[in-house]
Amino acid sequence: MKSKTLTIKERVEDEFQRDPNLGKIVEAMQPFGIGTVSTVMVSTNFTQATARFGLAKLANLGVVTRLTDVGKIDYAREGRPEKPYIFTVYAPDLLSDLGYKDAQALELDGPLDVAHRLCMALVGIHAFTTPEVEKVIHYGNGAYMRFDLVAPQEGNPRGRIVEIEQALESKHKSRALAKLRGIGDAVAARPNELDEEALIVFNLTDEKLPRTLKTWRKAMREAGNLTCVIRYCTLRTFMQTPYIDAIAELPILTPLEGKSKEAESREDDEPLPALVEFTPDDISDLLAETRDIARSIPGRTVHPEQEEQRLADFFAILREIYAGSFGQDGATKRYCLFPSTSLERLAVFLRLRRNRTLLSRMHKGFKEVRKRQSGVTLYQDAISKFVWGTFLRQFGLGRGGPLTIYILVPEVGGKNTEIRFDIQLNLDKDLGLNIPSESLDALDWVLSAFLIYPEELGLIDPNDEKMKV
Repeated sequence: MKSKTLTIKERVEDEFQRDPNLGKIVEAMQPFGIGTVSTVMVSTNFTQATARFGLAKLANLGVVTRLTDVGKIDYAREGRPEKPYIFTVYAPDLLSDLGYKDAQALELDGPLDVAHRLCMALVGIHAFTTPEVEKVIHYGNGAYMRFDLVAPQEGNPRGRIVEIEQALESKHKSRALAKLRGIGDAVAARPNELDEEALIVFNLTDEKLPRTLKTWRKAMREAGNLTCVIRYCTLRTFMQTPYIDAIAELPILTPLEGKSKEAESREDDEPLPALVEFTPDDISDLLAETRDIARSIPGRTVHPEQEEQRLADFFAILREIYAGSFGQDGATKRYCLFPSTSLERLAVFLRLRRNRTLLSRMHKGFKEVRKRQSGVTLYQDAISKFVWGTFLRQFGLGRGGPLTIYILVPEVGGKNTEIRFDIQLNLDKDLGLNIPSESLDALDWVLSAFLIYPEELGLIDPNDEKMKV
């Protein structure tokens, strides 16, 4: 009996039945319209061999095609560059009866457009769930903007705007300005839908970023006060820690300090300095010199008994202050009265002669806290610097140890309307140091008091009109 000759569509359906992995690869590519071995591996948990074999088979079936003309991707991956595949114009017809309705051929205009779309996929695959790609958001008066990605976040109903950006010269600053204002307007119009922090991922190396970043910072200066915080990083940095949800450690895009247009023009025309290339001998010399530095600056000598006593005394001070209103017989704890006793104790403590330098530094530091109140994240960042860089540093305490302080911002629609602190102290059991649990309550109250009662504590001048909100 003569065998039946299969049509192309029947052949595709037959291969998808034989190899279910093909369908999973199509599903992984559909949100972005583009995919590589790397993106498929992340989205499907396939091995490299399985992802590579599946993409090759889809190409052989005419479902996808590999692109060869790709713009540069500055990506922290050694070895061969990414080889992207996109759906062919035949893909919708070949896959329609199999249920893959979103497999559409992209219309990409040149290598830069390909690189941009590939970067969207490289970043977007790390979202908590599938992000919305090229989402159009309207924000009143007929205005709208198309954003590269709006990524859902775990435990947060608001999506995060993520933009992929390439190199940008100063003469095209208006493009950055429009994007910044669009992000700000969209977040302001939809606060329950969009997170107040947006992320820009630059497809640039660390060496090439400063020139483009300067253009964006100029645009930020012209944009004025935005209703959002914009953080940024390079694609390389993002791929080293690919989290769209957790971006608190990434730098904030800030306005460039004012300069004359003539000075800015001269700077824009200045060529970038040549990159320094280190030979193996240079690296060896640097290693030897670094070891010399380490020997000349040895680790701090620690006297365990003194350090343990210092830590115990610090918390004992806070407990004495806290107990005035919140102790067993404290008026606030028992009758909800204003914590006047604890506040007076804290104010007197700050005015002690030996704390004169501390109070002066706190007074200066608190001005920065007040300046940042217009944006929750900037406010949070300023508080963190005030707590660790000013107050706790005076007593020899620093980050990275057993004391951790999380600054919790209010959630839209939540019960909490104030900045709060989540404080933990996880000392090694080997120390045998007993710090009463109420010590953390005392530290929590003291830090909160700085924000709630700054006038009573002398952190701001009540007659200073500039500091009033």
